[in-house]
Amino acid sequence: RDGRTLRIACAKQWTGSKLGPLSPKMVLSEVAETCRRYQIKYVRSDQWMGDALADLGRDFALHIAQVDLGVEERTKRYLSLKTRMSEALIDLPPDVYLRNDLLRVKRRPTQRGGVAIHLPLTGDGRHCDYAPATVLALGDWLRDMAPEALTEENREAAKMRALVKKKWAPKR
Repeated sequence: RDGRTLRIACAKQWTGSKLGPLSPKMVLSEVAETCRRYQIKYVRSDQWMGDALADLGRDFALHIAQVDLGVEERTKRYLSLKTRMSEALIDLPPDVYLRNDLLRVKRRPTQRGGVAIHLPLTGDGRHCDYAPATVLALGDWLRDMAPEALTEENREAAKMRALVKKKWAPKR
């Protein structure tokens, strides 16, 4: 965090295959090594394999907290992320998967008049995997940043980012 701007310093994913499935222990070893470079000892994970990952993480001095967000809280965090990005208050690393995953997130109306977040399947069989990881990683900071009036410089930067997104957004 640099003032009101959040910077994602590193984005990394591990992908297995039928011929070469991932080893959770090997992946966590690499995750822990990457986290040590940034002096990170605590990370968040969704509930998928939460207990097993927390147990394996201890072997690498990595504390993994399982986070189970309700629909309402999850939606609030995604909408807050979108707002912060539109205000040019989140810097992303140059990772095409991260960028595309965040662009693919959809809001869907619910029967009760609200909205829910939908993570569509990507062409390579992923489910916008970076999006929930980003929301979990930035969760506390997304809540504590009170909106302030945008400076003219930030407003112009936000306009430019919107133009770039529109120009480079994947064709549908």
